[in-house]
Amino acid sequence: MKKLTMKLLLVIVLFGIFVKFVECTVVANTYDFAISVPIVDANVDEGSVISYISGEYVLSIEPYDNSIFGVVSKNPSLFLEDQNLESYVLVGSKGEMDVRVSTKNGNIQEGDYITSSELPGVAQKADKSGRVLGIALEVYENSDPNQIGLISAYVDIKAQLRQESLTKNLLTVISDGLSSAFLTPLASLRYIMSLIVTAITFAIAFLSFSRLTSRGVEALGRNPLAGSSIKSVIIFNFLLTFIIIASGLAIAYLILVL
Repeated sequence: MKKLTMKLLLVIVLFGIFVKFVECTVVANTYDFAISVPIVDANVDEGSVISYISGEYVLSIEPYDNSIFGVVSKNPSLFLEDQNLESYVLVGSKGEMDVRVSTKNGNIQEGDYITSSELPGVAQKADKSGRVLGIALEVYENSDPNQIGLISAYVDIKAQLRQESLTKNLLTVISDGLSSAFLTPLASLRYIMSLIVTAITFAIAFLSFSRLTSRGVEALGRNPLAGSSIKSVIIFNFLLTFIIIASGLAIAYLILVL
């Protein structure tokens, strides 16, 4: 009986320690942590998006900037200060903090990914794969895309892969594929594989169609009486080429979304 009681108490204590550890972890991840950095730009406001480019901390001016470093925080929960710096701002790269945003890429809803924009130091809604700043915790709507607001967001800088729709055109897929080196390994592999499949499909289809069509034209020249049969073969080759291309694009799409 004593042994059973001791085991039960041990289980309760261990469970309590585990719950407390999880609680502390969640709380620690919720609050923001910042460090002091020298900023090249003047008059940097709270919530400005900062990038680290060529050894300097500057306001982000490029959508989906791969050099995003963090967000200016005026009153972080925890921070490290370099007293050797004469002029600096506190920048956080993880946790909940206020972020300057605009509707440059549409209204922002709670739960939307946000990223840098062409407006200096201002974030916007992220609607495609690329580098994101974090997740919006508040709604921001404004009919003026150049108007700047301040919303709460959970900053967690990373590459984000979005599932694309069938309406995405081939040029956009190629563009995203060229930027795949900046995405996660899985995202990069998906884009690279889809591009390879698409390229091979078009190469096989057009080479086969051109070769068979040229042979059909030559056969038609040698034997005009068999014109109807040769034309039927050419039409069949065209349909087969279309099926090959459609199948290749379907496989490439499945690679992206599965």
